[in-house]
Amino acid sequence: MVYIKLIIFLLLAPALVFGADEPSQEFLDNLALAEQGDAQAQYNLGEMSWNAYLEKRLSQDLEDYTRWATLAAEQGHPGALYGLGVRYINSTADHPYDLTEGLRLLHLAGELESWEAQRYLSELYFRGPFFPQNYNEAIRWLRIGAGQGTPDAQSSLAREYWNGTRVLQDKIKAYVWFSMAVMQGDSGSVSVRDEIEAQLNIGQLSIARELATRCWDSDFQDCE
Repeated sequence: MVYIKLIIFLLLAPALVFGADEPSQEFLDNLALAEQGDAQAQYNLGEMSWNAYLEKRLSQDLEDYTRWATLAAEQGHPGALYGLGVRYINSTADHPYDLTEGLRLLHLAGELESWEAQRYLSELYFRGPFFPQNYNEAIRWLRIGAGQGTPDAQSSLAREYWNGTRVLQDKIKAYVWFSMAVMQGDSGSVSVRDEIEAQLNIGQLSIARELATRCWDSDFQDCE
């Protein structure tokens, strides 16, 4: 019986060893496109390599991530620019600390409407762990995200105006931006928008509602 089990194991062992490492069809499809210069496919391969690195911690996966992400970033892929920028600032194994390069990549990603980059930049400028705090620059990135119609950006900007700790409190602007987020399906902003509404007097509420209408009709460009 032991001899039979050993034979079965030897027959199955190659499949157990090599089968797990066979590339998926998704990987092969992306590889074919990436080798033809497709930026999205290059980005996808980079993300697959990064996830594999997090799971196995193999240097080859890290090298593959850097290679594919760099190729995608060179073509202006916002996700790749953001990912590489974060890694320079966080000083990962494949990217030693380089604030200048990290900010350059993040700015490029933010200008290409990456909310992830815009949010990251906003928090960097608010916190200022690497350079002097710059609240105006932090708010500018939130406004860019809000202006491109991102509900998370709109609610984040509204919360800054509502809290009034890092910028001058402005309940009318807070009401407007929370309203934009709500109108795009952000249910988490409903209660705070209603709370603000209850604190505005009749004149303020009239101004806030008019401004909210103008903001919505202008595709979030005429909001303040």
